[in-house]
Amino acid sequence: MLLHFTFSVNFQDLQEQSKTKAMAQYKIFNDPIHGHIKMHPLLVKIIDTPEFQRLRNIKQLGGGYFVFPGASHNRFEHSIGVAHLAGELVQSLRARQGLGISDKDELCVQIAGLCHDLGHGPFSHAFDEVMKKLNTNPENKEWKHEEASVQMFEHLIDVNGIESLMKGEYKFNPIDFLFIAELIYGPNPPSKKNCCPTTVLGSTTSSQWLYKGRSKEMSFLYHIVANRQTGIDVDKMDYFSRDCYHLGMKCNFSYERYMMFARVCTDENGEKQICMRDKEAMNMYELFQIRYLLRKNACYHRVTKAVELMLVDAFIEARNFKLGEKGLTIPEAAKDPETYLSLTDDILQEFLRSSDQELNRAKEILKRILNRDLYKFIGGKIFDPKELEHLYRDDANWKENEQEKLEAWLEKVNHLAGDQQLILSPEDFEVVDINLNYGMKEKNPIDSLRFYRKDNPDISIQLCKEEVSHLLPVKFSEIKIMLFYKGNDERAVGLTKKHVELFWNYLDPISTEVNKRQFHTNLAEQMLRSPDPATAQEINARILKRGIYKPIDEKTFRKEEVTHLNNDDQWKKKVEAWLQNVQEQTAHLQLTLTADKFKVVSYTLPCESDVIKVILLYEQDTEQFWEEMRKAPKDKEELVEDPFSTVYMRPTDEDLLNQELSTSQEIIEAVSRQGLYLFTDEKTFLCEELEHLNTSDERRIQRQAWLEHFQEEEDTGAAFKVVLYCLPRKFHTIQAMLFCKGIPRQVTERFWDEVHTIPEDGLEAPLS
Repeated sequence: MLLHFTFSVNFQDLQEQSKTKAMAQYKIFNDPIHGHIKMHPLLVKIIDTPEFQRLRNIKQLGGGYFVFPGASHNRFEHSIGVAHLAGELVQSLRARQGLGISDKDELCVQIAGLCHDLGHGPFSHAFDEVMKKLNTNPENKEWKHEEASVQMFEHLIDVNGIESLMKGEYKFNPIDFLFIAELIYGPNPPSKKNCCPTTVLGSTTSSQWLYKGRSKEMSFLYHIVANRQTGIDVDKMDYFSRDCYHLGMKCNFSYERYMMFARVCTDENGEKQICMRDKEAMNMYELFQIRYLLRKNACYHRVTKAVELMLVDAFIEARNFKLGEKGLTIPEAAKDPETYLSLTDDILQEFLRSSDQELNRAKEILKRILNRDLYKFIGGKIFDPKELEHLYRDDANWKENEQEKLEAWLEKVNHLAGDQQLILSPEDFEVVDINLNYGMKEKNPIDSLRFYRKDNPDISIQLCKEEVSHLLPVKFSEIKIMLFYKGNDERAVGLTKKHVELFWNYLDPISTEVNKRQFHTNLAEQMLRSPDPATAQEINARILKRGIYKPIDEKTFRKEEVTHLNNDDQWKKKVEAWLQNVQEQTAHLQLTLTADKFKVVSYTLPCESDVIKVILLYEQDTEQFWEEMRKAPKDKEELVEDPFSTVYMRPTDEDLLNQELSTSQEIIEAVSRQGLYLFTDEKTFLCEELEHLNTSDERRIQRQAWLEHFQEEEDTGAAFKVVLYCLPRKFHTIQAMLFCKGIPRQVTERFWDEVHTIPEDGLEAPLS
């Protein structure tokens, strides 16, 4: 009995000593996000290497630190946080379900989490853009930081003697090294330690299973560090929490609850997937919402983007800068792990200190950043992705399409510059397109996630939206286009900001088609479905706002009524015949009209496939007029001279109570009913821009007075009318409308009669 007691005490002592010894080898990190983190001795060995310590000098948010003073965190602490969360999740699953997870599996996943960002270059994702622009040969493989991470990891364990430690003490084999590379990169990693497929897991691996490091039965392990199926992984969980903490933003997603309710279930494809409790669906939506907000408000903040554009340009100018003992250039160093070690954010200081004349341009750009003389933000606009399908349909040429639109817009702005002697070049501008989404483009990522219920935890299910909430997002993707000016000419900044709306017009597919040179344009059905099925009113509005052609009239035909009009020549002949008749019958109006100033657009709405709508357009470029309107004349008497009859209306208190004409559309309709003046264009001005028009006489003119101006006799009325008015509750801006004396409404009706007329030969026109 005594001996047994003594033996028990000694055995407990030995256990405690062994446990204390093992714990002594672990290292404790005090992290502001996760608290005290206990790291495995092998992970500590990896951390204490130059290759990993390099991450201390790479900002997590790239150029964001130049905008958000708190965003000083680096890839170093993020990588440690990911390793910690990866271990926590594996241990949670292992404790709850077992699942055949071994100590080595757990260690592999933690190592992958620790090393997944080893390949990031200076200023994180900004360097990805540098390498993309330096890859001028489209046949060359695109550089990815994930590929560099695998190369850096293999270099790290090789030169620091860690590989032999892993093989010896921890019994790692080639399959385990491949498994780590797959966790970082995905299937078929660029690993030098890749092993023959026939030796990988033998017959247990399915022919459809893309991975070789672990069998399909352990598929859930590939969803922990970088989840390519649902986008829910510990990498995001750490950087969401960490970025929000340093930016001063609120993060509503709780990774602690995710760890608590995560469970492995088999999905409908026979793969084991990490599933979530059904009641946690809203928490998962919060994860993707915070991803969207971080990208929109921080990563792609307009000043952050301006700084990163300048950093990218500086790196490109310094691309031939020699690094390390091998004297490699920047793009060469990115592919050489030994030299890549010295490529961190600190490289900017080397540029600035260098006396190399080839770096002068790079130094100028960097000094502009330090002096806060950043690229100027001209404007930004958010589009539905379907609105820009015509630009992105061909991935290889989308940048060329964008550049083409930029050149066309600048040609127009240069024309509007008039006598300013200002020439704007496309090289002075940068168009940035940003795809903001929930991580899976237009798809709802929650559709890929499976859930389980409390009463049946081993069966995975897919939740429908109604089971979660009726207030969920309908769309999950948008494209933000940002336009920047790289120069320093304030005149260029003012002019381009003033006309930036024209640039967005050039991106519109309907506007693009309408403004082409051909006389007749048929709008394709696919275009009318972008982003949603269009209506006739919407098509007219887009033509009116986004082009130099203005709709005069529209008519609906049965398709068989216009089958004889199938090419440009036939449509043009109809307009010429009609105009000849117009000139004869409206000679007193002194209208000078030629067919070249007209255009015909036809389209069939998806919901009205048996009819075709035809719009008659007239070319009226009004931007030059708005420029003239902004200029204050030397003599105010000039304001009321022909050809412009300017009328100003400001709503009185009575108007605010009785808003009969409180919208621009109502004003247009009121004027159009007079039958002579056609609405040409509309522009919004700040009140101070038009102070020179606000004479005391004009202020006294009320609504009835300006309507009377449109009731003049046809042969005495002014050629143009300008209506200035303020909408209720928008007294800081003035709406300006330009009306042009055009073709009387009853005359345009005769054009449609002409369209019905079949050519004398009775033959249909040849198909174009």
